[in-house]
Amino acid sequence: MNIKLNRWVYMVLVVLAAVAAGVAVEFGTLAGMCAGLLLLMLTLPAGVLGLLCAVPLIYSGMATPSEAYFIAAPLFALAGMLQWYVLLPKLYRRHERFSASAKPPRERTH
Repeated sequence: MNIKLNRWVYMVLVVLAAVAAGVAVEFGTLAGMCAGLLLLMLTLPAGVLGLLCAVPLIYSGMATPSEAYFIAAPLFALAGMLQWYVLLPKLYRRHERFSASAKPPRERTH
């Protein structure tokens, strides 16, 4: 139950940071830069998927920055959640299993 709560808190934080970054970019405020940095810290390196969705929308003129970040927010959240809660724990468990099997056996004393 605790892990699920942490995942939901993470998802909400990432979505809020993405929307706040998009809105603040429209006004060019310091809060926009801070929200963008928070989004970067929460999702890097998997958050590049969200940027690959948002940047073409902005530069093609199909969406404003706030709309593009709003559209990409679920991708930021999903990519970051998969990175931090699925892939890294699996890699860590695999590393633990490998290091546990590589330990030398204990010597028996009779």
